[in-house]
Amino acid sequence: MDKKSRSLHLDTARGFAILFVIIHHSFNIFTNSWSSPVEIPHVLGYEIIAKLFSSFDLSLLILISGYIFAIQYGKLDERKFSYKEFINKKIKRLLIPAFVFGILYCFFLGLKESVFFELYKILNGYGHLWYLVMIFWVFVFAFFLNSFAQAMHKRSILFCFVIFSIASLGFFLPKFFQVARAFTYLPIFYWGYFLYYKGEFVISYVEKNYVRVFMLFIGYFILYFILDNYFANAIEINAFEKYSFERFAISYLSWINRIVINFIGTTFFFVFFKYISSKYWMYSDFFRSMNFYSFGVYLIHQIVMMFLIWETGIMTHLSPFLLPFILFVSSISLSMVLTVFIKKTKYAKYI
Repeated sequence: MDKKSRSLHLDTARGFAILFVIIHHSFNIFTNSWSSPVEIPHVLGYEIIAKLFSSFDLSLLILISGYIFAIQYGKLDERKFSYKEFINKKIKRLLIPAFVFGILYCFFLGLKESVFFELYKILNGYGHLWYLVMIFWVFVFAFFLNSFAQAMHKRSILFCFVIFSIASLGFFLPKFFQVARAFTYLPIFYWGYFLYYKGEFVISYVEKNYVRVFMLFIGYFILYFILDNYFANAIEINAFEKYSFERFAISYLSWINRIVINFIGTTFFFVFFKYISSKYWMYSDFFRSMNFYSFGVYLIHQIVMMFLIWETGIMTHLSPFLLPFILFVSSISLSMVLTVFIKKTKYAKYI
């Protein structure tokens, strides 16, 4: 793939991944992941939609990050790899937006807890902004693992074993500042890294078997959905001690279950958007525009959703069956307007 085609492929995949995140969040209140000011009925179909998109949306962004990291830094000599420059770039791109929009989150929704606890949530990534703090640490780890990755990516089995072993450390670390979670997402990041270097066979297989791979994804999602609920209920019902072996074993199996669906889903959609960007290249301006505005829309959309849910009384006047669609249209529209506005100011570099 030439450089221009690859760039369009990545822009397309990233733009649609953000769109999938917004769809996922529009239905998320039906998964008990979000609290609600009023009691709402359980709608199984909406829970399935939310978990379907959550099974690959953010993971697709992480895979793309690993792929781009391999392009930009994978072959760089360590002596040309400036730690200070790299970290400063990621702080400006990830942590500053996470903290600034975390403060805005508090401003628009009001202080729900003590000031110190709200500050803790901001540092940890308020709401959906946890992803930015987490991916910052993924990049930090990738920086220090770069020499190892350069030397080991040709030894696929050993490389995977080491990465999974490192990722398992996340189960033994404190949850503060998303460091532990960052470890558990390393396999997806390095799957993107692997696809850049040795993914020709995988990409070629998916391209020749789109329907088969998509059916595999749907088939495993059904199993994933059942197991995910089973593991969550097992921990809740049995009330295991925080550091008990039983709780660790169930959490680890739940993580493996998620990793499997992440690998299948992200691989399919990553390759599928390669096909979309090449077949429908005449819409390249639209695909690039989606990517150009996607980060700003991501930063703002959930603040809009939470404001609508908690501050407008919409929950008492609207049918819960219409709620996801109202949240989607409202959040993506207002987020887009605000992003376009901010892009015209001196703060454009942060979104």
